[in-house]
Amino acid sequence: MSDQDAVEIHKLLMLMGQEVAVVPVDPIVVMEDIYSLINEPSKGAFLMAVKGTQLIGVMGLENTRYRYSRETCIREVYLFVHPEHRNGDVLGALLNEARAIADMAEKELYVTIANHNRRRGKAAKVAELLRYQPFGSIYAFSRN
Repeated sequence: MSDQDAVEIHKLLMLMGQEVAVVPVDPIVVMEDIYSLINEPSKGAFLMAVKGTQLIGVMGLENTRYRYSRETCIREVYLFVHPEHRNGDVLGALLNEARAIADMAEKELYVTIANHNRRRGKAAKVAELLRYQPFGSIYAFSRN
């Protein structure tokens, strides 16, 4: 991955932050995280969906240890498709490529679809359409 790829991923993730972040996004932290994933040996990778020369979707994958075991799995840490390209098959292509990588590595793949601004039930619909098995839920408890 080139430095320019990292810059383009950063731009898309900053757009993601505007849409889904629940706390302020620090652009420096995001860039550090991108470089950590791509530069630390066996740490992770980014899948990039490109149309022409424009990055339209990104999925960050991290090779991580289960908290209760020495075994590892692949966990999605970033997943975003540009709003102008959500009616196509970009999400499906990213998820299918991630699944292929996990299968090749003989690891479980965990993907979190969490966007407090989208309609409820969307994650279950996406999982069903892509033949993924929903696995638990994420609940945000308000501080009020």
